Amino acid sequence: MKPAATQRCSNCAFWMPPPNPKPTESGGVIGLCRRLPPTPVWTGIRVNSATATTFDTDWCGEWRGTAG
Repeated sequence: MKPAATQRCSNCAFWMPPPNPKPTESGGVIGLCRRLPPTPVWTGIRVNSATATTFDTDWCGEWRGTAG
């Protein structure tokens, strides 16, 4: 298994960075993990969907490299 330093969200095939990445106070960038489908969330008025947000330096253990 590769170390988590090389398997992180920023270079995972499932991670989608924001269109205009801006670092947070801690220096990381927040993006969306598309590993699993969006989860329905009831807001009281209607049903929305939510996708997991992660930092670019996070690692979940289900990392997959980008092809090519």
